Amino acid sequence: MTYGKHELDDDTPLNMPDGTPYTEEQRYGFYVGLAQHNANQYKWDRIHEYPKVGDQLDMLWHMMDDEVLPGKGSEWYNAILAVKTAHPKPE
Repeated sequence: MTYGKHELDDDTPLNMPDGTPYTEEQRYGFYVGLAQHNANQYKWDRIHEYPKVGDQLDMLWHMMDDEVLPGKGSEWYNAILAVKTAHPKPE
């Protein structure tokens, strides 16, 4: 089976730990995996920047206790929006 060259393949040498070069199939698979990683990186970036769940619930509790409905402009909304803006979904 012929795999061809993946669009991300920049001809950088890829070798196994023992120095053996990747096969055509391994090389193509590496770049398929890299493309998937790149497409999902925003998710990992967001996970590490969102406020902790307990902090988010505390924000919502105080807003409800103060009879403020959570919505645009709220502390919770703005905290989540800041992370989403910093790490947008790729198009």
